[in-house]
Amino acid sequence: MMAIVEKTQTRRNRFQPFLRRLLQYGFPGWRIGRILSRTDRGRHQTAAFFRVILDKGGTRVPVIVLYPEEAGDLTNRLLSAAVLWWDSLVRGKARARRSAPSRMLILLPEGWSERLLVMLPKLRIRFVCYKYQPAHPRSLRQIYPRPIASSEIRAPYVIFDYSGQAPDVLVEMSKRYPELDLTYRQNRWELGYLGLRVFWYDQNREQYQFDLQQPKRWTPEVDRELERHIQDVVRLRRFPPPEPEHFYYRADPEQWLESLILRNHRAVNPDFGDMVYSQVPTCLDGERKILDLLTATKSGRLAVIELKVEKDLNLVFQGLDYWERVEHHLREGDFQRAGYFEGHNLLADAPLLYLISPLFEYHRVLPVLRRYLRREVSLTCIGINSDWKKGIKVLRRFVF
Repeated sequence: MMAIVEKTQTRRNRFQPFLRRLLQYGFPGWRIGRILSRTDRGRHQTAAFFRVILDKGGTRVPVIVLYPEEAGDLTNRLLSAAVLWWDSLVRGKARARRSAPSRMLILLPEGWSERLLVMLPKLRIRFVCYKYQPAHPRSLRQIYPRPIASSEIRAPYVIFDYSGQAPDVLVEMSKRYPELDLTYRQNRWELGYLGLRVFWYDQNREQYQFDLQQPKRWTPEVDRELERHIQDVVRLRRFPPPEPEHFYYRADPEQWLESLILRNHRAVNPDFGDMVYSQVPTCLDGERKILDLLTATKSGRLAVIELKVEKDLNLVFQGLDYWERVEHHLREGDFQRAGYFEGHNLLADAPLLYLISPLFEYHRVLPVLRRYLRREVSLTCIGINSDWKKGIKVLRRFVF
């Protein structure tokens, strides 16, 4: 592990001369300060990004640069790191009684998704975003601010259709086993117990299956085996657990929490209506994301509910990502065309955003991150009891 870290740091050190040339050509006349590339836990900065200060005549501009070889979806981490660094700079200037920076620059390698451009307008920081080609130090080009419609996001927003009718086999099974929940999740009807999938239809294999740990084909001839499986899940997936290390207890904790919210989503907001959808899939620029829960108030205002059972620095921006997608689909009238909220009128108001987590798992920087969201994002954080598996109790609400 240490060898991998050292190799990664060596590659980043080799990238720094190129980065200096890139900044020199892109911002002539500006002095380049120290380039920081290591993890800074005190400031919640990750080694995935470089941090640089440009200086010109006493005017200082922070620059955050995504290393070209970083893989995976880093949008939420990038926004968290950028906002927290900005806040530390602003507070530092305030203590020194000097003027704060007026903007922050973000440099992305070519080929990296421009999806974050749709989120930048939701923040109360003036961002200027550029792209660069890793082999060409004169390649810097501005991609934001400019109309989002002219960005390189070519693929449309996609909301997957809702199937309003569960298969007869699952409906009959739900009657036989009332302890199970019949839920439409990720484009599939399934029976589950406290969020653990128990019995479902596999479209690829065109067969019903059971046992998530070791999927088996179901036919009426193996019905007794299915019954034993359900009995085992019900016995083991409970709190306190008879076998804490068993798969049936440990698997999918966030879906366990989701199942409890589904059973009583009005504990989040008494004004919520009857319709609530689980694990709604959306897609933008080739990136598929799953909304935990989607519902609406009785008057028709949409609400996005994001759940976390463990501390997560990027929770605010994950929620904002889902909120932005829902806002777009609402604006385009996609939900009711896709079969959601049938027979109900949805308000044009911006959606509500709820983040739900055990109270002591909320990251302490959450108020800082929220401070830089524009007020159009109506955010409520709900802190629940740490032993939520035996029943949810709302301990505190943070309304921003």
